[in-house]
Amino acid sequence: MIYSVFAKKDTSLYEGTSGTADALMRWTNAGIDEILEVRKIVSSSATANTYLSRAVLDFDIDWTKINSGAAWNAKAYLNLYTTEVSQLDDSTPTFTVSPLAEAWTEGSGRENNKPQTTKGASWAYRTGEYDTGTEWTTAGYAANTT
Repeated sequence: MIYSVFAKKDTSLYEGTSGTADALMRWTNAGIDEILEVRKIVSSSATANTYLSRAVLDFDIDWTKINSGAAWNAKAYLNLYTTEVSQLDDSTPTFTVSPLAEAWTEGSGRENNKPQTTKGASWAYRTGEYDTGTEWTTAGYAANTT
């Protein structure tokens, strides 16, 4: 049996760069963007800094629909598809999937909103708004969880 589950919420988190305009990206919420972005920007300045983005997804899985109490050997797959790939320095990039340990708010922003939308999950905050939100903890995912 195949049981498909779609994310109930998702957003992209942007670390931002040290440039004036991009520095604000760390507070940007992109909860209603149609595209989840995973990117790595390497600074072209004298100090080679790297700035990342993360895609976070939340699934509401009803395990009673998957397991009716009988013994089973379930397999789960996460299928993500690319819409655009550019400037890859590695022909086979590696992506890591980890569970989050904390609840977060999807928000209603887009990456390029003017004015910037800061209410909802961002690189700096998992809920709330710029300067008043709840920050992510240092250990942002729960290791060894099921």
